[in-house]
Amino acid sequence: MVEGEFNDENRPIHNRISSAVKSKKSIVLDDKKLTSRVDLMGVVPAAIVAPKDIRILVDSSVERRRVTDRTISHSDKIYLQNLVKYNKALKQRNAYLKEINKKGLSDSTYLDSLDQQMIGPADYIHEARASYVDTIAPLLSSYYKELSGNSETVSLQYQSQLTTQSLAELFKERLRRDIATVKTSAGIHRDDLELFIEGQPLKKYASQGQLKSAVIALKLAQASWLKEVTGINPILLLDDIFDKLDSERVKNFMKVISQVPQAQILITDTDKQRIITCLNELDLTYNSLHIEDGKLIDGIT
Repeated sequence: MVEGEFNDENRPIHNRISSAVKSKKSIVLDDKKLTSRVDLMGVVPAAIVAPKDIRILVDSSVERRRVTDRTISHSDKIYLQNLVKYNKALKQRNAYLKEINKKGLSDSTYLDSLDQQMIGPADYIHEARASYVDTIAPLLSSYYKELSGNSETVSLQYQSQLTTQSLAELFKERLRRDIATVKTSAGIHRDDLELFIEGQPLKKYASQGQLKSAVIALKLAQASWLKEVTGINPILLLDDIFDKLDSERVKNFMKVISQVPQAQILITDTDKQRIITCLNELDLTYNSLHIEDGKLIDGIT
């Protein structure tokens, strides 16, 4: 079980999430039990950076879409609703394509209906993603420049089939292929966010330190975007992020986040002295908790 109490300037918010082997996950917000974690979206915006986040840049486009969808959903419930509708219809469409392939069904009425259910949500999602990327791309580049000490440049591009064609046109054009492969080959589920370093694909040419810096820059850009659209400073959760960063990038990073106005920042590090030294050099106010084997050893303010 994990619980927390938050303040959004207007009122305190109490949240508790519990899970057990023999029972479903329970989510309680201000004494009200929620039916889904989706209902928590946007209540307490947070930006999380963890070691595994490098996968966002090097793995398939699924991870990049997931992070994008989660960020936009914090501020736009309609976006989230359209995403749920689209994914439900996509699953049904793929299942029906399998039926057509297997049984040779010729009635297209049901398929046309599924297509129509996907087109509206897809258009909304595409527009929201394009607008989001237009905003965070320059922020990402700026944060990365600061982290690298102006030694490298990183850029971000939104890749989508819907940029040049409508989804209706794509469905019609690719119907035979979709039936043969029993999957929908066009749509916003094929979108991607591509990052480049000095004009080259980041995931192919970046070092581990450059990848780490890019992930951090991306998450800071997302946090700035959330602040802009919601008016709420997201909590920054930074978990063991200094691994694979040289001392200069660590110092640059701490300098960058210290300039985020009114932000609450929680940092974990396995090297106690590294983070304390850096904070002291920058003359920043902080609270420090030292934990070993799950026990609080000491606290420094």
